[in-house]
Amino acid sequence: MVLAHLFRNYRSYLPLAGLFMLFLGLSGLPAHSQTANGWSVCNQTSWIAEVATGKPSSGTDVIVEGWTRIRPGECRIVMPAPLRKGPNFLYGRSSKAHRGGTTEWTGEYEYCVDAQGSFSVESPPNCVAMGLEPRRFKPVLIESANRWTTTLRETEKLTMQKARAAGIQRLLADAGVESAKIDGYIGRRTRRAIADFLKERKLPADTDDDGLIDYLEQVAIDRARNIGMTICNRTKERAWTAIGRRRGEGWES
Repeated sequence: MVLAHLFRNYRSYLPLAGLFMLFLGLSGLPAHSQTANGWSVCNQTSWIAEVATGKPSSGTDVIVEGWTRIRPGECRIVMPAPLRKGPNFLYGRSSKAHRGGTTEWTGEYEYCVDAQGSFSVESPPNCVAMGLEPRRFKPVLIESANRWTTTLRETEKLTMQKARAAGIQRLLADAGVESAKIDGYIGRRTRRAIADFLKERKLPADTDDDGLIDYLEQVAIDRARNIGMTICNRTKERAWTAIGRRRGEGWES
């Protein structure tokens, strides 16, 4: 699994309003992500993120809830106000639509999650016994009861606008529509590929970015069910791989 760069906190919404324009729809971020109180998470990466939060309860207990889906270049409220000041916890993972394994935003505190669907649990003593799985959460020090923002970032720093465009580029590749450099710049060839994709799927030609991302994600998920294991080399070095799998009562490599 790939570990992305972690989190950066702000005491209010991000001061990047001039960059919050979507590449295709040319519309701003949802109003609630700019004005509503609560804990917001902004996704400044090229992956669709799914996040779970941990909120301190009585004593040492922590209430863990998930999942909130956040598109690239989007901010979403993950915990409504009033917020509990002090350490809260956050874990993020990439959508299963993305190839190359799961990208995670993690920390050092282990809590239980339901990896398959929505959940809310309070510090079970044993994850496996409850049908849950352990994940490592990052502590986030919240200093305001009304509003707090945490940003997910990746190694290649992107603005929110470029994150949205890079997310579309990544999903186009995941869905088998077009492979191009994931850099946040959408050129003519990619625009044509998007137009052809919408036409082929009988979707509106004026589909906005949110709709395009949602459609591409579903196509990529469906496509992933029909292909085998893919190994991607994101290093600068040549790599050799071998696999092992079960054959009858033994293993074959």
